[in-house]
Amino acid sequence: MDLEKKLYGLKNVSRQWNSKLTKTVIQLGYVQSVADHSLFIRTHNLYFTTLLIYVDDNILVSNNLEEIQRIKTHLHNSFSIKDLATLHFFWDLK
Repeated sequence: MDLEKKLYGLKNVSRQWNSKLTKTVIQLGYVQSVADHSLFIRTHNLYFTTLLIYVDDNILVSNNLEEIQRIKTHLHNSFSIKDLATLHFFWDLK
């Protein structure tokens, strides 16, 4: 069994993952929402970008395609993410 598989069994791994992801996103200029810690917001000049993180899924919305590509590239280089294409709808089942 390799190290990555062993790490998933540890109790702290989700906390460590969240901490690393949060630090990475904040270093990119995003601010973590006080109301919802899974929401990160970045405003710059005339554009607005939000990044919503739920477990291992991310929703990225912006009115600037260059910013979307910038953060996707950075997250891919840091975490090896997959782009699952355009989000067509978001359904909250609360």
